[in-house]
Amino acid sequence: MSLVERCWMITSKFSVIAILIITGICFGVFVYPYMKKKREAALVSIVYIGIMSVLYLIPQQIGNFSAYMLGVVAAFLVMYVQDRRNIYQKIFLAVTFFSIRWLAVAMADRLDDFITKALVFGNTIAGRQWLQYGLYVGTRILDIVLCIVFLAVAIGLINKAYVYKNDEMNVKELVMLIIPSLVGVTGYGILQYYLNIYEKDTGKSLTDTYGFYGALSFVHYFISIIAILVMTTMFQNWKVAQEEQTGQELVLNQVSDMKKHIGEVEKLYQDIRSLRHDMGNHIQMLEHLVAENHMDDAAEYMEHLKKEWNEISPEIKTGSPVIDVILMEKLREAKEKQIRFISDFHYPGDTKLNAFDLSVILNNALDNCMENVSGENPYISISSFRKNSIFMITIKNRYEGELNYKDSDLPETTKFGKEHGIGLHNIRRVARMYMGDISLEQENQEVILSIMLGAGVGYTNPEAIKNLMKSYDKDGNYLDSVTGLAGLLVTDKNIAQKHKIISIPESSREEMYEQTKREFLQNNGIQNGDTTKRGDVYNNLYKKVSMKDRLAAGNTLQQYETAYRQAFIATVKAADPEWKLGKPFSADLLDNVSREDIEKSLHNNGKNLVQRFIIKTILPIYRKEQVNGFTMRYAQGGQWICQ
Repeated sequence: MSLVERCWMITSKFSVIAILIITGICFGVFVYPYMKKKREAALVSIVYIGIMSVLYLIPQQIGNFSAYMLGVVAAFLVMYVQDRRNIYQKIFLAVTFFSIRWLAVAMADRLDDFITKALVFGNTIAGRQWLQYGLYVGTRILDIVLCIVFLAVAIGLINKAYVYKNDEMNVKELVMLIIPSLVGVTGYGILQYYLNIYEKDTGKSLTDTYGFYGALSFVHYFISIIAILVMTTMFQNWKVAQEEQTGQELVLNQVSDMKKHIGEVEKLYQDIRSLRHDMGNHIQMLEHLVAENHMDDAAEYMEHLKKEWNEISPEIKTGSPVIDVILMEKLREAKEKQIRFISDFHYPGDTKLNAFDLSVILNNALDNCMENVSGENPYISISSFRKNSIFMITIKNRYEGELNYKDSDLPETTKFGKEHGIGLHNIRRVARMYMGDISLEQENQEVILSIMLGAGVGYTNPEAIKNLMKSYDKDGNYLDSVTGLAGLLVTDKNIAQKHKIISIPESSREEMYEQTKREFLQNNGIQNGDTTKRGDVYNNLYKKVSMKDRLAAGNTLQQYETAYRQAFIATVKAADPEWKLGKPFSADLLDNVSREDIEKSLHNNGKNLVQRFIIKTILPIYRKEQVNGFTMRYAQGGQWICQ
């Protein structure tokens, strides 16, 4: 084999590998908008490129079509393993890319064939091998560029047309979307089949004999890609129509709820007006009974009036008459079903939240609770809180079953037909109107629905709101950024806890004693903020105590830490009066300083731990000295007592 022939072969192989790498990268770019994380899409590219490169470099055992199918199947499995949700969408992505890969590369090949035959194998340069090779290299580069252009344009247009990337795809939608891809790749296979059969039977190229065949093939490939794009666009338009229909159903539900609530409010006001109208007669009747000294009758009459008043006076007051009526209805329904109903909901009147939008949320959410609450001592609770521009609603109910999430972030419903899943859908739709969202989770036998709404300006997208809400738990308590625990933020309400002394676990005191002693020995008494592990001791303590006790527990542990450190300083000074922080000393000096002895000398005065009595020692005292405000009596061997 001559040098120029070897160069031709190497160039051909490199061009094929380059196209494999480019198509793999395009595959990752194609699926990226549908994946949760960037690295998941990158892994799809890596696996596809790896599989195709191996299949190309090993001795050929299978055809090109089967090889590329294996590569796409492997990439699909990678997508599915990383994220098992929306499997039909992943099938659509795999089939669509498989099709547009063949179609785009085939379009580039048709143009490349035309240019190659015209320039490289033309009669004008026949016999000039190196010039032919140079032109061949140019056509290979052109082929790669054309592949990039056709793939990038096709992928970009399809991803742009596919708007509802996060929506669940069903089987019918999958079939509708992949039909153009299947037709396109089938047509490609048929055209290639006739091309190969003709060349095998005649020894000639079909495109050389019939020039229009190449042009016809190019047109077919181009129209197939357009068909895929058109079907994707039609599908998205259909989804928009579905969204509008759902919106109309939401509006109808909202109007129906409004009419119902307005009727209830009007009835309530009518009862109040009737009671006010009759109030004069009631007062006259009471005056008459009291004047006639019929006290028993007067008391009975008063009880009757109180009963009437209680019937028209709402037990739940949220700040919105509409919300009051909704919650009162649910309270009455809960009482009839012997369900405990707890409400701590407060309507945020100084926000842009519409009471009737909230009524849609509450009606749907509480209806779901009423239908699904189960178990012993059933209950439903609703609460709300506001943090800056975020309004959070939390609804809980007892549930003995287990939610089935399958491949969605919301559980499957047990309803069928037209009402299938419309409740949660309506709640989510209203939440997203206010740049928010919902989440539904189960903890043991309790289902928790959290609804987040943007209550004002300052946040322009749901992700910004979600990032802010990560700093709060479901009850509205701020989560410390380091520990992830609530109850560590000092506010006007809990500042008194910061200065309290409470009982803390002995294990935490022992851990702090050992940590203080270890660092005291390592650093010769100097406190090193860069290497200290004190924070771990405090974090472990916070996890052992309740949220309301964490500030007080931290203060208590800090005072124990101070006492341990003062004891160590005093012990070393007893052995070496000239000792200063940072000066080396014998570790044996601290062997006789026990945590129990130090803690016995401490007295809790409610705010501080103070040393009030002498720590016993078996060694004779031989001198006294003032150290850190304490009278230290030093004993032989370095043991100490204080008072």
